[in-house]
Amino acid sequence: MIIIYKLYQKYRNYFYELLSLTLLLFVFASCNQVSKPEKNDAEVKYVFYFIADGLGYSHISLTEAYLANLNNEIGAVSLTMTDFPVHGMVNTFSKNRQTTGSAAAGTAMAYGRKEDINKIAYFDGDFKESKSILQLAADYGYANGLISTVSLNHATPAAFYANAPSRKKYYEIALQLSSSTIDYLGGGGLYKNTGDDLMQLDVYNILLQNGYNIVSQKSDVDYNSGKLYFKSHKLFSEAEMPYAIDNKDKYYMLKDFLQVGIDFLKGKEKFFIVIEGGKIDWASHENDAATIVNEIIDFDMAVKSAYEFYLKYPDETLIIVSSDHETGGLALGINKNSYETDFAALNLQKISQFELSNKVSVMRRKNKTWSEILKMIKLEFFDSSIQLNEEEQSMLELAYLHSITPSLIGSFNYRELYGTYCPISFTATRIINNRASVGFTTTYHTAAAVPIFSIGNNSQLFLGSMDNTEIPIKIQKVIKP
Repeated sequence: MIIIYKLYQKYRNYFYELLSLTLLLFVFASCNQVSKPEKNDAEVKYVFYFIADGLGYSHISLTEAYLANLNNEIGAVSLTMTDFPVHGMVNTFSKNRQTTGSAAAGTAMAYGRKEDINKIAYFDGDFKESKSILQLAADYGYANGLISTVSLNHATPAAFYANAPSRKKYYEIALQLSSSTIDYLGGGGLYKNTGDDLMQLDVYNILLQNGYNIVSQKSDVDYNSGKLYFKSHKLFSEAEMPYAIDNKDKYYMLKDFLQVGIDFLKGKEKFFIVIEGGKIDWASHENDAATIVNEIIDFDMAVKSAYEFYLKYPDETLIIVSSDHETGGLALGINKNSYETDFAALNLQKISQFELSNKVSVMRRKNKTWSEILKMIKLEFFDSSIQLNEEEQSMLELAYLHSITPSLIGSFNYRELYGTYCPISFTATRIINNRASVGFTTTYHTAAAVPIFSIGNNSQLFLGSMDNTEIPIKIQKVIKP
């Protein structure tokens, strides 16, 4: 016994370290058992494939910090999608460029194949035997739906039903939609629905002839119709829906179009729905942080609708949320403010940069003076609590002078300052961004990896790092009979 005690005294520190390590490994093993995504043998009958166009990791961080700061808290308020148990990272490069575009990225996420920039599933003309995951789902007996906040013949949604050598062939792409097997269409309209020359057959009429019931009010939805197109009753020049920040409960939101789609398709044995939040990308191109967070919150509300459906059918549902690429090079922090941030300051912006630009254009056409334009900006864009300082006033006045100097347009300095946007509205947005400490490196896409979140049956397939082409391939493994 004395010998054992002496050995214990000599090696007790090693003993405690070994005991601690054993307990730690036990805890990790237990946690892994609890958090491991469930896979069961039930058939996946309901698939929700969400694409947040332009969404990067910083977009998520900004939105969650913004929600916390609104409550006077430092931290992050989780979104529905970030609460999903399975997280991964997706590489987005295209076939011929590191920084992808929506057509190439949409093709990768729909077909599982890389494509060149600006081509939609064209594959050098060899596309006849290729099918998107949405088309394959239809072959496998799934009723299907396609929803977007932008026009349905825009690049990303088009990748799920069309093949085109150029994403700009909007009319030809819309014609392919009219003859597709998609049961439910929702949200945006059809851009250039009568062709570039406005002389072609209206694609909306062709859709009607092909059995689609086209409505813009929930009260007009016929849930017994063969095919349904529930189109937003408010659309802008490119057939896109309004920004969420400009909505103010006046129009239907993304979640409304998804809920109608669920109600329309749930009578089927199984369904597959693609949902795109297309205007996250547009707001990011505009470097409009306040509009970005509102678009992401709107998108996440649609994800919540799918999650509520999942809670009713957890063994038969799979939800995937990802992005086609990052836009804007968004950063949480700027040199000007050192380590200081106030993301709640984004709430001081009342309307989108896009809406302000429209208002400025109207006033310019009416030959209003700069003082009248500035008064409108203070009244309709900025919250009444904002008092512009001397530097901010000078920024806006310089932007006005640049906007009335045609020789500057297209110059390097002009594009560095304002991208391709209205100098006045772009600068007004920058003032809000500066107050919040939100920065951007570009008005274009970046090559950054993007997140993927998942929950439901077989969600473990989307854990870890992957290429964007892997997503539809993994989905096919789940739904193929």
